[in-house]
Amino acid sequence: MRDAKVDALLAQVVGVVNASKADFAKSKAKYVDLLSAKAMKKADLAAGKVLYQQSCGLCHQLFGDGNAVGPNLTGSNRANLDYLLENVLDPNALIGKDYQLNVFKLKNGNTVSGLVQSEDAQVFNAVMPGGVKLAVAKAEVASREILPVSLMPEGLFDALTPAQVVDLVAYLQSPDGKTKPVAAPEGGVWRVDGVVEGESLKVLGKTGGRVSNQPMTKFKASRWSGNDHLWWADAKTGDNLTIALPIKEQGTYQLTFVCTKAHDYGRFELRLDGKVITGPQGLDLYNAKEVVTSGELDGGRHELAAGEHKLEVRILSPNPVATPRNMFGLDFLKVEKK
Repeated sequence: MRDAKVDALLAQVVGVVNASKADFAKSKAKYVDLLSAKAMKKADLAAGKVLYQQSCGLCHQLFGDGNAVGPNLTGSNRANLDYLLENVLDPNALIGKDYQLNVFKLKNGNTVSGLVQSEDAQVFNAVMPGGVKLAVAKAEVASREILPVSLMPEGLFDALTPAQVVDLVAYLQSPDGKTKPVAAPEGGVWRVDGVVEGESLKVLGKTGGRVSNQPMTKFKASRWSGNDHLWWADAKTGDNLTIALPIKEQGTYQLTFVCTKAHDYGRFELRLDGKVITGPQGLDLYNAKEVVTSGELDGGRHELAAGEHKLEVRILSPNPVATPRNMFGLDFLKVEKK
């Protein structure tokens, strides 16, 4: 049974939850069949990028490309096909409260619509697909309606050929826009090529807690390279973990990394050889609902000599809404010579 009070509270905190489309299961099965491992190996990432720019990029950003209207896709769970298809095929099933369509009827008879990004006593600051921003003066508004629908249209795949769907999804699931997503062999282990697995790294020291690998196959909202990650648990704010990063030859390297996020994961400062590589607010690995990967995070470019380097992880005060267990998980490091 639906409870009106619960629905209203959910709408305030999370957003609108709608019933799934009647044909969602049938449509999803169709695309799961189309997007097989064999088909994805033949995908054209360059063509997929063009399709992304013509469609998704009007409202989303991926790898820094696109418009900041809807959620940024770079750190989303796009590698998980179920997650991707649920959001593309049924965008109105769950609409975050910050992404509901606002319709303003103005006193002059005109109507404008978009997402409200902020407001003050005088103005609604809204944005439209394509990143077009507009300021709607409150004094000119006759009425405002917040619709229980997403700005993201249904039927995105319907306008594409099967080959175009494969190209677009391959680009959306790519870890960097250049490398095709790699499907696990039947009964095997999915891995990202050319990375250093977190669970393979040598631990040089820690001031608290315990470190081990942790199998991640039971968590279905994302996937982890090697089906595993390096896991640091039972540590406290202020504790440090030091990991060895081996470099074969001197050069300039781009560092990217993927971590794990969950309701009981912490906030951290990361340093490479003493240099801070996370932002001023640290790296917040809190995620409210499910255990997921962070997507690829930028660790910057570094001049590194051949040999062993130190990656240090320090626990900061946790996100106020997180379960304060301060856990840390490292899926993999990607170290690319430039």
